[in-house]
Amino acid sequence: MKLFTFFPFLILAVTLHLSAQECEPFFPMEQGAHFEMTSYDAKGKVTSSVKQTVLEKNVQENKVELTVKMESFSAKGKAMEPKEYKVSCEEGVFKIDMSYFIDEEAMKNYRNMEATVEGNALDYPSSMRAGQTLPDGEIKISIGMGGINIMNMRVLISDRKVEGTESVTTPAGTFDCFKISYNIETKFGIKIERRAVEWIAKNVGVVRTESYKGDKLEARTELTRLEK
Repeated sequence: MKLFTFFPFLILAVTLHLSAQECEPFFPMEQGAHFEMTSYDAKGKVTSSVKQTVLEKNVQENKVELTVKMESFSAKGKAMEPKEYKVSCEEGVFKIDMSYFIDEEAMKNYRNMEATVEGNALDYPSSMRAGQTLPDGEIKISIGMGGINIMNMRVLISDRKVEGTESVTTPAGTFDCFKISYNIETKFGIKIERRAVEWIAKNVGVVRTESYKGDKLEARTELTRLEK
């Protein structure tokens, strides 16, 4: 069962005026901004795609928050269950809601049950630099009915390190990116562990991601369209 979409990740760029805390957005922040990510297997075959649109922008004194709609499609164009998630910029840190990594298609069978959600956001500080270690991101979901636990799910992104900066070219253009490596662990009955690398740009978001099992490349995702 598919549990999450790896990364159209790790994804979005926020175009935003700097606050007093000098927060740098890593996502397109204008309402109506639209971007698309395409995923490929190790041989370069398209496996899925994701379209994301900024639905709403909420500006507060020290915080800007976006509501983002995410629509996923199979390689043949079949639409999956859409979802919404939040990203924000506050106090010098850009944050992605960890619910971004939960696949709504996998969760739809549990909608009428009791759910307990715990977790934090995935942080991208404005002061990122080569060699810097970034905080972990985690989300836990417990599903039950009548006080009886039925299912537990967990997604953990850990060991995040800024490897440096690189210029990355995709069908959407050429972008100056931070290169970040990390581990991703999912547990939904069975535990799956992978090593990943992402390239993320200011005011754009995730431009490319690569997923590895050991030293072997398993999948990659690229930004293929961007409209601000």
